[in-house]
Parts: sequence; structure tokens; C-alpha cells
Amino acid sequence: KILINAHTISFAPRWHPKKRLLYYSQHTPKNVRLMAIDEYGRKTIVTNFEGLNLTPAISPKGQILVALSAGGCEKLYRYEFDHILKLNKFTALTDCRMHAISPSFIDEERVVFCAIDAVYKLPRIAIMNIVQKTATFLTGRAFCVSPAYCAPRNKIAYCKRVNGVQQIFCYDLNSGEHQQITTNAGDKDDCSWSPCGNYLVFTEDRGKESRIALWNMLNATQTYLSPKG
Repeated sequence: KILINAHTISFAPRWHPKKRLLYYSQHTPKNVRLMAIDEYGRKTIVTNFEGLNLTPAISPKGQILVALSAGGCEKLYRYEFDHILKLNKFTALTDCRMHAISPSFIDEERVVFCAIDAVYKLPRIAIMNIVQKTATFLTGRAFCVSPAYCAPRNKIAYCKRVNGVQQIFCYDLNSGEHQQITTNAGDKDDCSWSPCGNYLVFTEDRGKESRIALWNMLNATQTYLSPKG
């Protein structure tokens, strides 16, 4: 079923955990804006700032983080709505010492995200305490993107470049260990957990061919959800 049929690029869909809303980012001639579509097909513009307006992360209790371009870099912002003044409020949690994108809540105080710092200039996976505003890197000097947290397993899935190919890894928050999940050809990206934690869905790009794939954590097998082409 086609949900978005605009004559431009729409990407990075994210469901709201409590409302029947689907967020997505959309290219325009001037920027990449953040959009939402409801169950009746009604589309609304969520944020339309200059630069990149990327899909949000929403905690179980309703906290909202968004990645927005400001001051020449991508920052993480806490979004709140002032019901008295009827205004949107954005509070920066990161600064231009790093580019911060792809946030995913671990709990109400911690968020995992992709960070490009000024030293190594490589995307890496980091955890931030949004109350104390302190960040810790989980990965070293390797190309790592697309972190996603799974509560049932207490693990973070992410994509890491190994021998020129992006593979899916998992970081166990209990043991502090990293495990490589996939080993086959094709660059993996934008991974997302099923609510039960038994499946990972992601894109697999093999040059001229891009497909949506499903990884079964129970028996370590991969199947495809979308056809070739």
C-alpha cells in the first residue's frame, strides 16, 4: 500500500509509539522538512527549518527529540509544546563540536545516536545522558551509523563498515560486548527492531539493487520483504 506518493524523495519513516501517526523526512527545493501523515492520509508539516529536519525519537513517556540543522551542524533538540503561549519550544542538547543524528531512546534519561566529532570525522555510535548532557562513545575509529535500541533484549543494533561492507552489529548494554550479526554482501542501513526484539528489519544495498531485509534473531537467518528491482 502506497502511503506517500509525492514527486520528491521521502525517507526515514518512523511510527509514533502511541498515536496513529507516521513521521517522515521529505526533500524540497529549499530544505529537507519533517512531515507527518495520519490514519486518514492527512499530511502535515511538523518542522520546516533551513537545512535538515530529520525524523524524531519518542520515549515511552512521550519525550521527543529531533535532529535539526543549526549553525552549520546537525544538533539534537528536545521538543516541547508550550500550552500557555501556544508555541513550539526547542532546547539544544548538543553543540557544533559534533554532528548528531539518528537518536533512539534507551530510557527517559539516555539516548543513543550517531555522532560525527571534529577529531576523527567519522560517524560513530554514542550514548548521551540528556539530563546531565554528557556523551560516551561506544565505537572506535570505524564507520558506524543507524543505531536502534531494543528494550526486550537491552541491546543496540547499529551498522558498521567491515572490509568495505556495512554489516549489522549489536551492543549488549548488560555485558558491554559487541557482536557482529550479518556477514553477507550488501551494505546494511537504517535498522529497526520489532517490538518483541526477535527481528531486525533494514535496507540492503547492492549497487543497482536495494531491498528491505528481515533478520531473524532466533535462528540467525535472513529473508527479504521487498522484491528485486
